[in-house]
Amino acid sequence: MPSGESRFVIACAGSRKTTSLVEEALKLNGARVLITTYTNENVDQLTSFFIDRVGSVPPHVTIQSWFSFLLQDGIRPYQLDVTQRDRVRTIDYVSEQPWSAKKSNFDAYFLTAGNDVYGDHAAEFAYEADVRSGGKVVRRLEEMYTHLFIDEVQDMAGYDLDLIERLFESNLVVIAMGDPRQATFQTNKSTKNSKFKGANIGEWVKMKEFPIEYRTDCYRCHQSICDFADGLYPSWPKSKSIGVADTTHDGIQYVTRDKVAAYMETHQPTVLRYWNKTDTMGLEAHNIGSVKGRTFARVLIFPTQPMIKYLKSGTLAEGSRPKFYVAVTRARHSVAFVMD
Repeated sequence: MPSGESRFVIACAGSRKTTSLVEEALKLNGARVLITTYTNENVDQLTSFFIDRVGSVPPHVTIQSWFSFLLQDGIRPYQLDVTQRDRVRTIDYVSEQPWSAKKSNFDAYFLTAGNDVYGDHAAEFAYEADVRSGGKVVRRLEEMYTHLFIDEVQDMAGYDLDLIERLFESNLVVIAMGDPRQATFQTNKSTKNSKFKGANIGEWVKMKEFPIEYRTDCYRCHQSICDFADGLYPSWPKSKSIGVADTTHDGIQYVTRDKVAAYMETHQPTVLRYWNKTDTMGLEAHNIGSVKGRTFARVLIFPTQPMIKYLKSGTLAEGSRPKFYVAVTRARHSVAFVMD
């Protein structure tokens, strides 16, 4: 029977998502906790959080990237229930599966000639291994761990969701933490569950009737920034700024290009751009996709054309929302847009 403690936590930017998972794991001394997340950067961040608090990752906690988890705990242990090939070597993130490969030919569909599993089908392989082995993959996890935490769950896509569903149906306590508004990555390009990618993962959670906990307290951003960010996703619960004091320069600002140098000198914001081809007037800048999870006192954004259109008319293409939301919610006190 699934544990009554298992839940999805949908949390706004700045709500201390990763911090809360670390703190929850530290309380569970005596339990056996696996924490998994998609990016290696977030694995490093989780590790750093533990080191900052207690000096090391405690022995009852294991941290793995999602793909390491799929390979080591989903694919290899019971691969003989689905294929007679030798031990799967690793995950191939580059090669494309042959267009002619059909799932009825399991080996050709999932594996390269060198016995690597195609990256876009790693979760599907793990899911099939569990189904065709009669649930041995999940039962093994139940023997190894008591709790399984998934950080940045909004990055999950395709058969990741089917595998997560089986985990929620297990005896593990599963906490899946994330903010669908920050879905700037996805683990694979599978068409499976495609309508639930990114911000729409919340609809999948509701459809499956999993317990949902919403966290709307933002410990990072001034309330005026929260209000602007909430406007990008008007149907979502509104966020509330906690403990961010007023300064003499708060909220959303607009700076013309001829005033940028003076603005930089006065307020010293961190400069954000969409990608490295953006003209930032020679200023050192960070790509928006690389700063998720970080906090800056102030930011100056060189906006994309879709962002500019939204700032002028309130209209924004759906695919432009996540990075826009991420960029705005990096700032504690002020967000400035460079506008002609």
